[in-house]
Amino acid sequence: MKAPVVHQHPQLHARVCSVLNAALRADNTAIDTVVQLAEGLDAHTADFLRHSRRLVLACAAALSSVLDIHQPVTEPDAPRVCRECGGHQCRTLNNILNVLDAYAARPGEIDRAEAWRRADHYFNARGGPTSLVAVDTFEDGYVARAFTTTTTAEPAGPLLVIDRRTGRLSAWPPMPRQTLIEQYRRYLDGLL
Repeated sequence: MKAPVVHQHPQLHARVCSVLNAALRADNTAIDTVVQLAEGLDAHTADFLRHSRRLVLACAAALSSVLDIHQPVTEPDAPRVCRECGGHQCRTLNNILNVLDAYAARPGEIDRAEAWRRADHYFNARGGPTSLVAVDTFEDGYVARAFTTTTTAEPAGPLLVIDRRTGRLSAWPPMPRQTLIEQYRRYLDGLL
């Protein structure tokens, strides 16, 4: 039995985001250096390696466009359905998941250091006084708080959740840790 669109879409989105992140982090100069230093590469393989980052970015962007069209929406008095297909199940998402499963394309999880880097950039990239960033781990991701460098120990602004599977950032109002975790799980399940 095929999974409902409300479950397929987050899985696919996590995989596409993982691919995009991996390609964006890849260094073209390093790829070119490896190609130049590698012995015995045929011209086709060398050409593929040189263009692999761009090709992966293009394919992931194309998949992202498909996900934008085939995403769950709430109909009045009905469960969430595919915006394009109109049903609880989406053949397009199911087929894409089958292909990704066949090639063992799994999202790489964000580690705590990467979560801290993203939170630090979020809180400190705007200029102004620098904030200290604290990151706490939970099952679905990381919660980051920014603290001003003044003597107060109160968080400066919203809580930031960094999703463990996708790296996606979402800002939340201050609330107790357990409440945030429960709310975030409801958000992932499409209930918020």
